[in-house]
Amino acid sequence: MRKYLIVVFVVFLSILASAHSPNTQNNVTATTSYNLNLRAGPGDSFAVIGTVPFNTTVPVFARSTNTRWILVEYQQRGWLDGSLTHITGNLHALPVSDETINDSIVTARTLYNSRMRGGPGTTYAVVGTVPSKTVLIPTARSADDQWLLIHYKNVSGWIACRILEISGDISGLPISDSTIDSLPNPPTPTSQPVGPVTVHLSNVGPHLQKIYNRGRSLGNYSNRFSKVGDSETYNGYYLVAFDVGDYDLGDYGYLQKMITRYSGSYRRMGYAAMGDFMIEAILNPIWSNSNVCHHNETPLACEYRIHRPSISIIMVRTKLWNANWQTNYLNNLRQIVQYTVDQGIIPVLTTLPGCEGHQVFNQHIWTVGNEFNVPVWDLYATTSTLPNGGLGPDMYHLSIPPGNTIGSIYITDENLQYGVTYRNLQTLEVFYILNKTLR
Repeated sequence: MRKYLIVVFVVFLSILASAHSPNTQNNVTATTSYNLNLRAGPGDSFAVIGTVPFNTTVPVFARSTNTRWILVEYQQRGWLDGSLTHITGNLHALPVSDETINDSIVTARTLYNSRMRGGPGTTYAVVGTVPSKTVLIPTARSADDQWLLIHYKNVSGWIACRILEISGDISGLPISDSTIDSLPNPPTPTSQPVGPVTVHLSNVGPHLQKIYNRGRSLGNYSNRFSKVGDSETYNGYYLVAFDVGDYDLGDYGYLQKMITRYSGSYRRMGYAAMGDFMIEAILNPIWSNSNVCHHNETPLACEYRIHRPSISIIMVRTKLWNANWQTNYLNNLRQIVQYTVDQGIIPVLTTLPGCEGHQVFNQHIWTVGNEFNVPVWDLYATTSTLPNGGLGPDMYHLSIPPGNTIGSIYITDENLQYGVTYRNLQTLEVFYILNKTLR
């Protein structure tokens, strides 16, 4: 009898233990729908102690009283807003918790793309840059509490407190006046690619010279390009930084010549690109800017007349789904290309990135590109290999690297996992290839 009771007691303990291991038994996970802040407690008022990137799956250990906040682990334990994640498993089977994570931790979140300096002052050399909205853990402070010493991507440096959002009491940090040697001068960019060109560009050859020469005779500028498209083109993440100056080409320094050559066109939105601009609108005078465009002049004609470019980057789609939409799309695209060529402007047709549904559009883009023998930039071929097909959470627009802000472009291996970065890089590569072809 005694042996029986011991066995029952052991079984009871094992059941009790498993009940207190909810993550193992319930196997609850959360997948982030955005780049999310990891907080020290279950609420917006708690300090940000880290960031969990978009589409990351993490184990869930507990939930808040109202079940909105979930306790997870990503590099460290912390709380996420569960309403911004996709939950797999029975969340309500997890225990309720109000655990807080080391309230004494001081964190600093960059409000802008922030320069790291070799010492606590603006007179020290810049030793690195930290992207906007990056959460950092400072290790020391200056004697006047105006600067924090941080470590980011194997580089230590000082950042001014005025451009940081600080959580916690910095008075507990040690005071330091240490200085960091400046980084050596970067190598002078070469005029040739240091690695393989990433863009897939077809229908490029001497035949384009005829279009280019016609444009020059009509008064087109050899150092200008236009953008034609919808919200994927009409936004601050696409090309703008190359004019603003907040960019880093990384291993692609040879493309700086293209930035210099076409300066002024990168930040310009023009009159043939607009949010939610369908292909039909580009050819319809009703959508023209009445302040600058002529009566009955289409947005496309208006843009070309005012800007006089030599190249036009075209990425267009439609939302008019009816029985004849494919025929209409084909005919409208043909009309755009024909008009562009007639104006002595080289059209660069861009395939649509991301989901398989765009392949129907892309087949028509290839058809028209081959009919007119004009360049086709196969952006789909590149982005389809990226996480989520190179698309963001809405599965429509290109994905944006965490920490990137409007008007900044950093071409790094990490950021090349996102569609926006590839499109910016490959636009420069398109210009590079065309410039080697044209005289």
